[in-house]
Amino acid sequence: MDLFELLKLKAEHWFTGLLMTLATFAPGSLILFLYQRELFVSLDLGKIILLSLGLTLPLIFTNLLLSLPHAIDNSKLNLKSLSPDIVEPKQHLMSACLFTCVPLYLALTLSYWLKFSFPRFCLCVVGLNVLVAAISWIGLFRNSGGHK
Repeated sequence: MDLFELLKLKAEHWFTGLLMTLATFAPGSLILFLYQRELFVSLDLGKIILLSLGLTLPLIFTNLLLSLPHAIDNSKLNLKSLSPDIVEPKQHLMSACLFTCVPLYLALTLSYWLKFSFPRFCLCVVGLNVLVAAISWIGLFRNSGGHK
């Protein structure tokens, strides 16, 4: 794919690529840079990408499971959808990426400012991820008419 073919892509493809990069490669490389700077400097780009994906993909897969009710609820609201049980995979993946970005970047910021150790950083990510999931589930519950 050359540069001219890249320029022909739609804005939604650029946004998807940007979000996937911000959810996978960027936080993983920041984690490597923050906690293993010598390793980060000594590796080439391909190995940094693989390590970054190894650090962030487990959280994305967890958030895929947590965002499943949102994807189902949003497909029910889609008037073009023929069946309310159909979940669009791209929408589901985008939700999981958004649910991943918030805890990772907040934990990285706190870790940088407060000089957290790596285990404390991991606990911060888990705690923030639980908080984001709880807030989103409460919002889903309220929007679905589950409260009286």
